[in-house]
Amino acid sequence: MQVGTNTNDLPWSFGDDEVLDPEMLGWYRDMARLHLRLWPYLWTYVQRLADDGRPIQRPLGLAYPELGVHPSDIYLLGDYLLVAPVVEPGVVVRDVPLPDGEWVDWWTGESHTGGQVTAIDAPLERIPLLVRAGAPIALLRSTIDTLSPVADPEAVDSFATDPNPLHVRLAPGDGQATIYDGTVLTAQYTDDVLVVTRKAGAVFDGAVVFEIFGAGDEPTAVSAGTWAWVPDADGTLTLTLPADDEAATISW
Repeated sequence: MQVGTNTNDLPWSFGDDEVLDPEMLGWYRDMARLHLRLWPYLWTYVQRLADDGRPIQRPLGLAYPELGVHPSDIYLLGDYLLVAPVVEPGVVVRDVPLPDGEWVDWWTGESHTGGQVTAIDAPLERIPLLVRAGAPIALLRSTIDTLSPVADPEAVDSFATDPNPLHVRLAPGDGQATIYDGTVLTAQYTDDVLVVTRKAGAVFDGAVVFEIFGAGDEPTAVSAGTWAWVPDADGTLTLTLPADDEAATISW
C-alpha cells in the first residue's frame, strides 16, 4: 500500500491543483485497513516463497491457465481471493471470467457459479473482490493500526502487543488453510450444516472469531461459543470461540 510516484501525487487528489477528494480518501482508508487486516493471510504466502516461488499476486491466466484467457488487470491474491479492479472510467460493472467452483462477493455475500463469465458490480466505493466458498481467510482484528510495538498500547492497537483474537472470514463451503504460525482452519459444509474447526498455532493461540458471511438465513443452532447475527453481506454470523474450544457446528 505504499504511495509514491515521480510527482508525489496521491491517489485521492485530482487535477492540476491536487484537489483533496474527501470521499475518495475515505475509500482509500477502507482499502488500506482491509490490506492490513489481511496480513496473516498474505504473510503465509510470503513465508512460502522460498519453497514454491509462486507470486502472491498472480495474473488470472497464470493461476488458471485452463480458462484460456489472460486479462492484464484481473488477478488472484494468494489462492483464494480474486480481484478485478476497475481501470477504465465510467465502468460500474465488470465481466469477470470465474474459475470452476463457487465464488462469493466479499462485500455483498452474493454467490456466483464459476466456469463462466459473470457480471460483477463495481461501484466506485469498492473493488470487485471474490473469495472461494469454503476458503478460510485469516485476518487481524479490525481495530489494529500497526504491526509494530508502540509506546502507548492503550492509545494505539498493535499486533505486537497482542495478536489475538484471530478473525476468519468464511463463506459456507468446504475448505482448509494452514497459516504461517501453524494454525489450521477447516470448514465442512453439508446439507445446511457447517462445521468450523481451529487448531491453534504458535502466535494465534487465543480466541478465534469466525465471520461467516453469505449465509442467507439466521442459523437455528450453534453448538459452541457466543454468536451474533446481522443481515449484512447476505447474512453474517459472527461466532467467537474461546481458546479452549476447537470446533463449532452451525445448523440452518
